[in-house]
Amino acid sequence: QHRLAGVRCCAVRALAQLAAPSDMDAGTAAVARIADGDAKVRRAAELALLDLATRADPTCHAALVRTAAAIIGHSSEEVHRAAVSGLARVAGLGSAAAMSAVVEHLGRGWKEMLHTAVQKLPRLHRRGDVAAISAAAACFGHCSGEVRSAAVQVVAQLAEPGDEMATEALVRQLADDQAIVRCGALVALSQVAKKGADSPKSGSSESSPTAAALKRLRDGNATVRCATLVTLPRLVDRGHSDAIDAAIDSLQDDVAEVR
Repeated sequence: QHRLAGVRCCAVRALAQLAAPSDMDAGTAAVARIADGDAKVRRAAELALLDLATRADPTCHAALVRTAAAIIGHSSEEVHRAAVSGLARVAGLGSAAAMSAVVEHLGRGWKEMLHTAVQKLPRLHRRGDVAAISAAAACFGHCSGEVRSAAVQVVAQLAEPGDEMATEALVRQLADDQAIVRCGALVALSQVAKKGADSPKSGSSESSPTAAALKRLRDGNATVRCATLVTLPRLVDRGHSDAIDAAIDSLQDDVAEVR
């Protein structure tokens, strides 16, 4: 709290070096200076966040991310950018908590970092880890189709078969504006969605993964229609009326590859 910015800057750097991996008080005190009125202090706090988050234990890491995330909504644009930049660099480490907190604030300039970071999640988190799955799914909203495509694949790698949260998130991506993402979501659904959830006789309910996949047979992209036909046998049991009818209709498709 010293009145001289130079002293505050030195204090932030000292805390980053002194704090133990479990020292939440020291760590969060340093990170809180991301909201400082001086640019040099904010920059020191950004770097401290990255250094501390790298070494922190899981509980302390979560506290550091929460502290920085709370600053994102600051009224000062300079402070907002500092908080986003600091969290983005932590997300780049493969931090699920930081990724979830900051991804909606990252523009196209962060595409390469985020594309690499989301692919780290399966290496750093066990299958079924809810925080990691949520972080990958949060990337579905990014402006880069490459990031969204990678995130779809990561959700498939992390989610347990039958995971309802992951299934719902993947179903939403079937409406993505890029064909490569829609194709990836179809493949991912075949790995995650519970097979045979629809009755073979009654067909698909409007909200089911099967119903969402069947709609893609009317997709304007032939590759997506082909991916749908490959995916259907992995989503439904033999005798599924809607799937059979859709496959028969596809025999009349204008594109030979689909037929």
